[in-house]
Amino acid sequence: MGQFNRALLWRSEDLVDEPDRYEVTVLGLCKDGAADVTLRRLQQFKIQAGKTYTWANASLDGKTTLQQGEAVIGNDGLLTIKGFKVLPAGSRLTIRRQER
Repeated sequence: MGQFNRALLWRSEDLVDEPDRYEVTVLGLCKDGAADVTLRRLQQFKIQAGKTYTWANASLDGKTTLQQGEAVIGNDGLLTIKGFKVLPAGSRLTIRRQER
């Protein structure tokens, strides 16, 4: 079944939770790793079935994009990003809803 929140910290003081954009800093407590990240406890940023979302994973200084892609809401109604790279210094996840 996997592990939950193992060796990850979510920084809430720089969180952005807006209707069309969500940003959060994720810190890894061990050497570089990857995790499947599922957003929960969203307030302003509402996910909707059938909508497409773009996401980017950047270094904290914003100079390096580590990953990017598209995500679609699953049958479970959740938005999950598989294989999100988490750096010990921190990775910045940005998700935007795409209008199509």
